Amino acid sequence: MLIESDYRFRGHSLSAGRPIAGVQLTYDHHSGLYASASAIGQLTKDDFRLLGKQGNIGFARRLTPELTLDLGAIRSEFRPADAYARRRDYTEFYGGLSYRGTVARLSYSPNYYYPRTPTLYGEVEASVEPRDKWHLTGHLGTQIYLDGPYYPGASSSYFDWRLGLSRRLGALELHTAVSGGGPGKDYYGYQAHSKTALTAGASLSF
Repeated sequence: MLIESDYRFRGHSLSAGRPIAGVQLTYDHHSGLYASASAIGQLTKDDFRLLGKQGNIGFARRLTPELTLDLGAIRSEFRPADAYARRRDYTEFYGGLSYRGTVARLSYSPNYYYPRTPTLYGEVEASVEPRDKWHLTGHLGTQIYLDGPYYPGASSSYFDWRLGLSRRLGALELHTAVSGGGPGKDYYGYQAHSKTALTAGASLSF
């Protein structure tokens, strides 16, 4: 179970700056096969509505005691968070390597948000534990539209970053992060917003 003050993804708010609540089911097999399914709901002034859902299937294989190969696919479907926004549906295939607390991954989508809009997304994420049950994370990613900008005047490449801090209290984890990206602004609620934002949330594992 998850709650967030804002649901942010690659420098964009998918919840139009509003809080969300979500659930996720995961399965891990000893062979390395894993799968997950999640649903995200948007909290508004008047109600609670389904914002999106996501399915993930993959395979992880340990190459050495500290190096792991990870391959998989993700399907995401997110409805517009407000009247200005658009649907964000895409399928993405990924491959990555993890070494100790660092993960590097390359993802390819043939239809990122729009049909026949191929993209590559590269990312590196690192995590350290400065004290017991405390975690610091850093993320840097860049996305390239392989056929050029998806509309006139847009950029053909974007970057995003995130710095996070979390504290585990048994099955409960509290976390906060500052994130951003560029170039350009984020747009929702008929207004331009900075891509830099501070968020906070909590997750509970069963």
